[in-house]
Amino acid sequence: SVYIKKAPEGSSGKYDLAFVSKGTIYAPKSCYYLIGGTGSNAYENLSIIDFSNFDTSYVTDMSYMFYRCRALTSIDLTSFDTRNVINMSRLFSDCRNLKGGVVFGESGGPIKTGSNWTTENVRNMYSMFESCYGLTSIDLSNFNMSSVTSTSSMLSNCSALIEVKAPKVWGSCKQTITLPSGTWAPSSTISKDTPGQTFTKS
Repeated sequence: SVYIKKAPEGSSGKYDLAFVSKGTIYAPKSCYYLIGGTGSNAYENLSIIDFSNFDTSYVTDMSYMFYRCRALTSIDLTSFDTRNVINMSRLFSDCRNLKGGVVFGESGGPIKTGSNWTTENVRNMYSMFESCYGLTSIDLSNFNMSSVTSTSSMLSNCSALIEVKAPKVWGSCKQTITLPSGTWAPSSTISKDTPGQTFTKS
């Protein structure tokens, strides 16, 4: 079952969302737009999501899962197992209130992930963080890019971003990650030739 708790008056209509069950809740193979949405279907005022009893080990599609969740200031995904996920396109796109630095594979920061966060089978990372205006740094060093075939607009419009750590594992991936506009060192493009390097914006 799903439990929604409305926030008190004067809080701009924000509310909390929790997935509640006596046993484990197994997420569907496709979590496409599970929380995300557009227009009247958008969860723009959602401020908290509780995934503590949520099993994602069978999920293959996480595209648009949190799309336009604009009120979220943090997302706790430490229970997520992404070993079978193929599609992460627009996963966090337009989550504009996620602020600060993110280190994938660690439980700190606005996007908290655990040891079962992996991208080894992910093919699509199109616009994964697009318009995450509040993120200042992203550590992708634990990302495995071996299967990725699309990274277009992955960091597009991340206007506050000043530091990105490149993935360490690329395999035969031929894709590149274009950094947001600005002056970046050592370059404005991340590729298999720059594994684990830190890119900074001046």
